[in-house]
Amino acid sequence: MSGPAETKVLAVCLGNICRSPMAEGVLKQIKDENNLPVFVESAGTAAYHEGEYADERTISTLLNHGITMDSLARKVRQSDFNEFDHILAMDGSNLSNLLKIAPKNCKADVKLFGSYGDGKAIQDPYYGGQMGFSKTYEQCLKYGKAFYESLGYTLNAI
Repeated sequence: MSGPAETKVLAVCLGNICRSPMAEGVLKQIKDENNLPVFVESAGTAAYHEGEYADERTISTLLNHGITMDSLARKVRQSDFNEFDHILAMDGSNLSNLLKIAPKNCKADVKLFGSYGDGKAIQDPYYGGQMGFSKTYEQCLKYGKAFYESLGYTLNAI
């Protein structure tokens, strides 16, 4: 296995109940299945749902893929920009908000999660049906694999 000794990753969406916990769960699954030295967490740019569990549709979608998610929503903190190596924004609005609050010369590489795939944003499935959550899962899986490969890891088939 190649890559850094330890990498800290923060997935970020708006409220931290749909997309970023989905990304967190998927990134942790890939990490665990490949024994990667990576720490993964998620947060939101807003505190609308701070202290709440992920949306039940996110939890259900992850469970359908053998992933359990029990983290609580939290808002991005200033310290995150120097604690994490990579901050992955789910869409352009999240990215813009993150870049506005990022301290100058911060440690974290702040990017659109989709930039590790086809460059597409992960649309918020909150107001839609289950199909939106399934699409979010598929995007997170695709971008997650590409993200880890960009760090130099060779992944097992997932």
